Amino acid sequence: MVTWLLVHLEIQSQSEFDFSERMFTYNYRIYDRYKRPVASLAVLGDERTNWRPNQFGYELFGCMVNFQFPVIKLIDSRAVKLARGRLEA
Repeated sequence: MVTWLLVHLEIQSQSEFDFSERMFTYNYRIYDRYKRPVASLAVLGDERTNWRPNQFGYELFGCMVNFQFPVIKLIDSRAVKLARGRLEA
C-alpha cells in the first residue's frame, strides 16, 4: 500500500498583496497534478505583526471557493522575542 502525503510549504519573508491567492493556486495545481489531498502551510518571516494572510476565496453566481491554510508567524516565537529583548527570560 502506498501512502501519499503532499505538503505545500511556502516561506515568505515579506508581505505581498496576492500571497493568499498564490497559496491557493499552488495548492490546486498540486492537487490537479496528483489528484490527492494537499496540506498547505505558510511560514511568515516578515516584520509586520498585522500581516497574517490565511485564506483566499471568492463567490460567483452561487459557486463559492473558500481556501484556508495555517500560518506560522516567526515573530510570534518565544526565541525571536527573547533575541530582540521583548520578553523576559
